[in-house]
Amino acid sequence: MPSISKIRFTNVVYENGDKRYNDDIFEFDGENGAVLLENGGGKTVFVQTALQAVVPNVSVSDRKIKNTLLLENSPAHIAVEWIINEKPRKYALTSVTLFMKNGEAASYKYVYEYDEGDDESIENIPFVIENQDAGKRASSKDEINEYYVKMSQNRMNAHTFVTKKDYCDYIEDNFKIIPSEWQKIAEINGAEGGVEEFFDACKTTGQLVDNLLIPTVEDALAGEGTKAFADIFEKQREHLKQSKQLRTQISESRTVCDRINEYVNVYKDFSGSQEELDNRKLFLKAIYDFENKEKDENIRKNAANIKENEDNFQKEQLYNMKRASYELRILEDKKNEQYKKYKDFSEEYENLKNINHELLQKYSDLQNAAFKYKIKSEADIEEAEKRKLRDLEQNKEMTDIQSELKENSEKLNGYFKNEENKLKSARNEYKEELSQNNTRLQNIEKHLKEAEKKNNDLNSEKSKNEGQIKVLENDMVKIENAILSNKDKENIKDHLLILKNKVEYLEKNLYDYTSSRNVLKNEKINENNNLNDLRKDLDKEKEINSEFASDIKNIEIKMEEILKYIKEFKSGWFNYDKENIYLKQESILSQIETRVEILRDEKEKCIINERISHRYSDDYKDSEYFTADFYLERLIKKLREDIGYVESGSEYIKKYSRIHDVSIDSLTDTFKYWPITLITSEGNVSKIVDIAEKLNENISYPIIVMSEKEAKKEITEENTILFSNVVIPGLWKNNSDKILFEKWKSEILNKASESTKIRKDKETEFNNACEILKKVRGFYEYCPFEHYKEINALIKNSNEKIRTLQNTVLEKENHIKEIDEEIERINLKEKHDNSEISIVEGQIQKCFDYIGKYNEVNSLKEVIKRIQNEIEGVLLELEKLKKDIDY
Repeated sequence: MPSISKIRFTNVVYENGDKRYNDDIFEFDGENGAVLLENGGGKTVFVQTALQAVVPNVSVSDRKIKNTLLLENSPAHIAVEWIINEKPRKYALTSVTLFMKNGEAASYKYVYEYDEGDDESIENIPFVIENQDAGKRASSKDEINEYYVKMSQNRMNAHTFVTKKDYCDYIEDNFKIIPSEWQKIAEINGAEGGVEEFFDACKTTGQLVDNLLIPTVEDALAGEGTKAFADIFEKQREHLKQSKQLRTQISESRTVCDRINEYVNVYKDFSGSQEELDNRKLFLKAIYDFENKEKDENIRKNAANIKENEDNFQKEQLYNMKRASYELRILEDKKNEQYKKYKDFSEEYENLKNINHELLQKYSDLQNAAFKYKIKSEADIEEAEKRKLRDLEQNKEMTDIQSELKENSEKLNGYFKNEENKLKSARNEYKEELSQNNTRLQNIEKHLKEAEKKNNDLNSEKSKNEGQIKVLENDMVKIENAILSNKDKENIKDHLLILKNKVEYLEKNLYDYTSSRNVLKNEKINENNNLNDLRKDLDKEKEINSEFASDIKNIEIKMEEILKYIKEFKSGWFNYDKENIYLKQESILSQIETRVEILRDEKEKCIINERISHRYSDDYKDSEYFTADFYLERLIKKLREDIGYVESGSEYIKKYSRIHDVSIDSLTDTFKYWPITLITSEGNVSKIVDIAEKLNENISYPIIVMSEKEAKKEITEENTILFSNVVIPGLWKNNSDKILFEKWKSEILNKASESTKIRKDKETEFNNACEILKKVRGFYEYCPFEHYKEINALIKNSNEKIRTLQNTVLEKENHIKEIDEEIERINLKEKHDNSEISIVEGQIQKCFDYIGKYNEVNSLKEVIKRIQNEIEGVLLELEKLKKDIDY
């Protein structure tokens, strides 16, 4: 258990600011220590403040920490350094900063674990900050929270907590600082001299157990405290049982140890042999594991290589497709270019042919024109001669000449007709030759086109075959890259043989997998049969358990009814469960009985209040004007609950007279209004005035509110009353007017009726509490704890048997599951080998594809060779036809 090394209090202010710890460190160094304080010096305050570092906001003697310390103006810092390990020395720091938030005490909670000499130890926490004027002040809550958060972010062993539960759980789990045990310290210190009184009543172990471990009164107040403390007791009781068992086991173990030594000597040689055998097994297993590892690694590498080759094959295939597309585009461009040249040559040829045709036509026309001109010339000569003849005819002398001329004309006519016939014959022969030449030219052109078409077809077929060869050769290269890891040293045929051997090896593995799976399936059948028998035993035990459960259920139904009653009875018991029914039996009965008594008292008070209310109504119902009557509600208790430090003037002067040795009469002579005066701290004067103003309808006389400082002045300086802090009864203010007085009489009449109603309601509540008490007592008589415990023990034994059977069933089910998993592993291996076979068979198919493509390439090369010979013959024929055209 950790021990306290140091305690540090900073800005711990109490007794309304009269006493404080500015920044004090108390050193204990893990030893017992004593802190000497004067009487009334704040021993309980010291204990309650120190406990804040373990159980934040813990109350002592029903006094909350907000009422003990003055937290309104600035926060209080409390830290405790614990020794959690001696060698080496390690410390744990628990620190709490208290401050007020929305009228309640709130806190920042911080924990830090460190070694000796740490720069952030308890002395170095910045609880105090130096001002610019070289003075010091306590850190504000925001400044210290910033430090806590910074430490939790920068130091692994520093933590902050939002809730009290998280804080307490952490220090209990990590440092074994148990908050529930320190809570008991608060309870023991609950009253003045409580520690001495407590241990005076614990002179024997039994008394200590009764008073410390079973504090029924504190349990009733703490709610869940009983359960927690009972758990601690149960744990300690179990440790005691285990200690007795261990002592018995130690004695037995010593006897067994002697026997074991004898067995050790007998089996020493056997152990040595067994160890040597185990070492050899381990060696062989290591070799086997290494072989399997190497095999798996090779399989993994081969799979990776195959995957990589497939990726490369796909990339290369894509590249070859792009390359083939590019080459095809180039060939198309070349084809288009050649086709363009062919069209240009064809157009040139057509032009030349047209020119030739035109020239031939012109030549024929010229020849015809020549013949026509020649004929015309002869006709003109003939006409001239005829004119001459006509002239001669006119001359008688020319008669003989005309006769001679006629003879000559007939001769010339015969000559010209003969010549004309010759020209016509020549022209017809030329036309016949021209027609033959045209026919011959057309035949040559037809043969030329056919030869060119054949040449183009052959070139196209040749290009197509060459393209197929390139594709096939690329496919062959891809296959080699995909299959062969080293093409320089390997070839497809040898690799094909390796792949066939691998398939045989994998098929043998598949056979072994099938055999192993069959063995496991038979084992699974046997386990399932055993499992069915166990489940039958389990069902039988569950039936027995069900009978016990039925008995306990009847009791629990009544427990539920009782729980319903007690939860309705007290809201603090709303979280009670069935365990609390017996665990808190005395507490429940005690509190219900106490509640019944309280309700009886409250009922009596309601009767009195009813009488008082009716008294007002009876006293003033016939009065025309209001006159004061003595009545003052007990306001001080409520103010203490809401504000904190409040006391009456009478209490104050009594305390003052005791401390300063002054008579009460002299104090009352100085100031005569102490009975109607309230004393509080300076900061709470206005608050009390506000609260009293709200409650002024219940008071009959004025109330004077003073601070302690003003009260002292009133005693020593005869100061005048500060009428701004005097609360006037509402009856005085409101009832001076006749109309308001009549209204007030109506209100008190209603209030009297309401008091009657409250009294009747309280009587109903009292009767209900009595009925609940009767039912609770009846339950404990009908279902005593021993009977309930006995049935639970029987159920516990039955549950233990059920758990044993369930564990056995679970073991069998797990074994069956392991068999299924082993079968699944075999199936995965089988699937892997089948996949491997598919891959290898795919590679074998690629090998066959490679051989087929190789043969196809050779065939295509032969076809290309034949086509090339044909192309050369066609080219010779084209050359000859072109020459014929030129001729």
